[in-house]
Amino acid sequence: ALRALAHTRDEEAAEVLLHRSAPAAVPQTVRHHAVQALGQLARQLDKRPRERVIEALEDRLRDPVAKVRASAAIGLIQARARDRLGALERYRSSLTKQDASRLKKRLGRLKRSDGALTKAEARIDELEDRLRKLSERLEKAEATLDGREESAEG
Repeated sequence: ALRALAHTRDEEAAEVLLHRSAPAAVPQTVRHHAVQALGQLARQLDKRPRERVIEALEDRLRDPVAKVRASAAIGLIQARARDRLGALERYRSSLTKQDASRLKKRLGRLKRSDGALTKAEARIDELEDRLRKLSERLEKAEATLDGREESAEG
């Protein structure tokens, strides 16, 4: 259910996931799912809520639970948080060689020699933003239409 919230593209879902990812909020076996879902959701959010989620993910890199730390790293990569590469590198240096090697491969997707997005990634970001804006417009139009139908019935 927590991972499904990541597909809602909703700021309220971010609040639920932020709460569920906090220490002592839910059982340890569940927290890492909320943390990873935050990374997926962050890609869909506007700037301010996205930044809040990214900060929370960076904080989770220092969590006492290893699985939560690993999920936070994956979440930052999924969120394409290039500005957090330093934090991810510090986290990677604390891992075993095998785990650090796996993370290095994932970081390779995030890193670029010039830090720029590839054309395909840029197009995906553009389309995701456009989809989010169109969804918002549709919701507003539906709400307006529902309001007119209710006033016509009354």
